[in-house]
Parts: sequence; C-alpha cells; structure tokens
Amino acid sequence: MEKLIKEKFGLSNKDYEDFLYFIDDDWAQYYPDPMKYYENLEEDLIQSDSEEAFKKNVETEIKAGKPRKQALAIAYSVKEKNKKKKMKEDIWGKYKRFDNWEQEDIDLYNKIDWTKTKHGEYDTGDSFIGTAVLYGADEPIEKEVEFHKFIRSNPIYPPYYRPVDDKPFDVNASYVGAMADGRKHGKYDVHDRFET
Repeated sequence: MEKLIKEKFGLSNKDYEDFLYFIDDDWAQYYPDPMKYYENLEEDLIQSDSEEAFKKNVETEIKAGKPRKQALAIAYSVKEKNKKKKMKEDIWGKYKRFDNWEQEDIDLYNKIDWTKTKHGEYDTGDSFIGTAVLYGADEPIEKEVEFHKFIRSNPIYPPYYRPVDDKPFDVNASYVGAMADGRKHGKYDVHDRFET
C-alpha cells in the first residue's frame, strides 16, 4: 500500500508521512471542495478499513469520473478514518462506561455541557457534612467539612465526594489534596484523606 501511494502521488518518504498525518485535514491538492466531499462520503463509499473496501472505493470514485490519484487519496482517507475510529472503539471497549453509576447521575452526565467545565469536573450540588482527616503530623487532625458530589468528564470514573474547600485545614505545613481512604457515601467514594 505504501509503495502504491508513493508511486501514484509521487511522494518522498517525508511527504508520505505528512500524507498519512494530514490526509483528513489537507484536501486542497486532491479535492477542491472538502465540505462537499465529506457531505457525500457516507452515501457513496464503503465505511471500512479493509483492503476489499479500499479497492471498491477506488473503483467507485473512478467510475464517478475522478482522476486515479484523487480516487486513491479519497479511498485511502476513508480507510484511515475508519481505522482510527475502530482503534478508538477498541480502546473504549476495554473500559466500562458508567459502571457503578446511579441512573440519575448518568442522566445528569448526558445533560452537562462539558465545554463549559473545560472537560474537568462538574459540581452536582449534592452535599453532606462529614469528617476530613489530615495525616502526617504527630496526631491526625479531624475537621467537619462540607462534601460535594462531583462528576468527572470521563465516564469510566464514577462520581465521588470531596470537600468543597481544597485546603480545609489551617496548618503551616503544605499538604496534598483530598484522596480516597475507603469510606463511602451511598455507593460513591469519599475523598476525605489529606496528607502533609
């Protein structure tokens, strides 16, 4: 495949690498109207990363009147796009999304505009008063604090509770943020352990 693409497009090794990385983004030299191409892509071509689909897609584009170089570029782009999509699905398939989530939290997750949180965490407002513990001094220090339930943008991680105040202890020593220490509120972990 690499040899075929290099010969048909007259590409050097470096140009071929650039071709692989940018074929989905840089259509100026192969197709004058990329938006038109993408609009018609699903209807006309086989969405697969197989060699058989690649060959059929080249034939389809040539029959549609496109030059062979352009047909190869389009078919190769479809193949790479579907290869990346398949890899992404395989990666996600290793993890269980929304595993051990309450249904109400799944529903809330799907309503959140994650661009507003910069794909970080979302404070649900669900809260309770509990005890946070600071370890590392001579004796552990305990303090009553307000814990809020947070949902993370990556759904393989379940919601969890942590103090609203990131530094709830007034001590001179620096200490790390809240960590889980085995306690739960309902079915979710409570990050109530701090360490100096």
